[in-house]
Amino acid sequence: DARDDQPVLVSVQARDGSDSVMAGLEVSAICAVPPVGEQLLYPVPDALLGGFNVAWTGLGATLVGEPMNGSETLFDGLVSPATGWRAQAGESVTVELAGNKPVDIAGLLLNPQSNTYTLDEQLKDFEIHVSLDGTTFEKVFTGSLSAAPIEQSVVFDQSVKARFVQLKILSAHREDPYQIGLGEFKVIAVLTSQALGVDGL
Repeated sequence: DARDDQPVLVSVQARDGSDSVMAGLEVSAICAVPPVGEQLLYPVPDALLGGFNVAWTGLGATLVGEPMNGSETLFDGLVSPATGWRAQAGESVTVELAGNKPVDIAGLLLNPQSNTYTLDEQLKDFEIHVSLDGTTFEKVFTGSLSAAPIEQSVVFDQSVKARFVQLKILSAHREDPYQIGLGEFKVIAVLTSQALGVDGL
């Protein structure tokens, strides 16, 4: 991308043995070509747009149990190839959602980018379980992520009410991975006037 607030110097050098010559030209970039087929792109599905991420620790959500292998980074709103949760098939992570009452959940946003050794060790198959009391959980969804290290969405057919949400790892994109990685786990509330029991919301 060229800057449009100052000229860009374009230089060319030609060499013949030990002799060389160089020439340069300052070019001003002007954004004057109209776009073709332009459109607004929202990578998040309409059903999730505008909903609060009630699994975000900044909103008051809390990890259930002690942090293990980076599990606490799933809920900090940040994604990096240097961080993330690394676990084995069959392991799970549970979050108590923000607020002090059950929340109607529209879906999830998951980003598999994490500090796994290879992309095929990122999370593929998983289950989602929910609970109202943190003790009795019900499975409400089974799904898969692609191998692309980008945020991916899950929209439930019907909203789900929960105080606790648990993600259980089933597999990676290859057999017998050393570890299975996930970078971020968001739980998106239904976009309504429901009170979350969070100050100011």
